[in-house]
Amino acid sequence: MARQDRFIEDTGNNIHLLARFTRTLTGHAPTGEYRKRWHPELPGLCRVDNTPHTRIHVLTECTKYDDLFYSYRAVTEYDDSYHTFIDFLKKNPTAFSFEDAPYEPL
Repeated sequence: MARQDRFIEDTGNNIHLLARFTRTLTGHAPTGEYRKRWHPELPGLCRVDNTPHTRIHVLTECTKYDDLFYSYRAVTEYDDSYHTFIDFLKKNPTAFSFEDAPYEPL
């Protein structure tokens, strides 16, 4: 089975989960970090603790989420670590979603 087929199967063919998985690993998740690259004038801070809303913050520091990783490297270092990352996304359904992105100005 091709690796990409494993990702689809392991996310239960759930398009929303697969989208969050892919966006996060490719650096295109709706985070303040990503927003600041394209719109530096827009907010980029975490809604929970007012620190920079980055992938690292969401995965290792933010108190909003359960089962945080001890480092970003732990997410990507081992062949099957993506299973743990998928479990993280399942337990935290708003992580790396537009719902949790920093506020848009009115």
